[in-house]
Amino acid sequence: MTMLVGNATKPTDENGDSLPVSVATIAALRAYPIPTTDGYPVNELGYYAAGDGGGQPFTWSASSILDDDGGSVVAPNPLPPSGRWHRMAGPMSFAHFGAGLRNGSADDTARCNAAINAAFRTTGPAEATIRMQRGVYPVTGIDLFATGGYGLRIEGQGSGNSIFTHWGSGTGPILSLADDHDVHLESFGVQGTGKSGIGIKTTNGRFTAKHLTVSACDEALVSDGGVCFNFEHCVFSANARALHFLGTGNATTLSAFKDCGFYANDVVALFDKGDGITAYHCDFEGNAAGITVGPNFSSQTTFSRLTFDKCWWESNSGDILTSTDGGATYFTFRDCDFYNNWTGGKVSITGTLARVTMDNIRLLNRLEVTGDQTRIHLAQSFIYSWNLAVTNSHVTIDGCQTLHNLNPSALVET
Repeated sequence: MTMLVGNATKPTDENGDSLPVSVATIAALRAYPIPTTDGYPVNELGYYAAGDGGGQPFTWSASSILDDDGGSVVAPNPLPPSGRWHRMAGPMSFAHFGAGLRNGSADDTARCNAAINAAFRTTGPAEATIRMQRGVYPVTGIDLFATGGYGLRIEGQGSGNSIFTHWGSGTGPILSLADDHDVHLESFGVQGTGKSGIGIKTTNGRFTAKHLTVSACDEALVSDGGVCFNFEHCVFSANARALHFLGTGNATTLSAFKDCGFYANDVVALFDKGDGITAYHCDFEGNAAGITVGPNFSSQTTFSRLTFDKCWWESNSGDILTSTDGGATYFTFRDCDFYNNWTGGKVSITGTLARVTMDNIRLLNRLEVTGDQTRIHLAQSFIYSWNLAVTNSHVTIDGCQTLHNLNPSALVET
């Protein structure tokens, strides 16, 4: 039995009660007969094909004149003066806009950006959440700019299942964040091609990332200023450079990496300018070169901090850390192991006013500190060799062991 509503046929059961109307795809929804009843519901079963994961329920808004955005607002074809299909309330996903459903064979940039804009428009003064279903999402670049002071949350289904990739030969950032808004990224991958392009770039942004894998990029993360961003349980692998904190804008400050892995990168990090950077319980293995701290690292704050706590370094083939910063930077290594690295690799700090603390460290490599007016404190550590070529400085060594003191004349208090 059927019940005719305007020029749309609405199915009913044997008692005359209405049943949900279903259409197979978004194209079928656009071609569906225009209802005469406001609030008329239709269930879209898929985006390109029924069951492809892009389906969602819609309701008819007779007075709406909003533009068709391909997912949250759908206009009939042919287009009437007024009347649009509006998605019903519920979790929003990129798949609702057709993204991630074509096996990486087409550019999903416009569809992903449309989903983000729709999420902000429909959530009002609240955090916008977008689900990222299993699939490959090729993009030339997505702007994650949380406008209006609201936050944005993107949740995938695992870093090996939901993956943003570069579309075509583009080398710009796959994901861009700007301005002081909260963005939360979780459980997806960001993948370059052959160590080309930028994975994530932030400009004065604030965000949290959990369970991400950023791989095969020229630079996995580029920060041109930013405060309070955190990576937890993330992996940076097979990149030309994993981290690059630029020195052109504001310093990158109060940034933390917790339980992260850095694997098989050509370079772990270049820090041109920053302060309050912490790596906690991180694993650094199989990298060709470690961390370089540039000569202007502390130029904005006059003193800066770089801390490694409970980290593990193994089988890296280059220097662990090299610094030429000219300011009062505090380098702290606490409860760390540097094991089975290249025999010539070292921690090398050169400059004036440097502050170096190593507490409960096993460094099976060389520690070199060169400069004037430095303060060095080594406690309860085993260091294979050290060369403390400092002047007008204060050096304290407490309960440490070394096989080679390359500069016995350095001022030492025990």
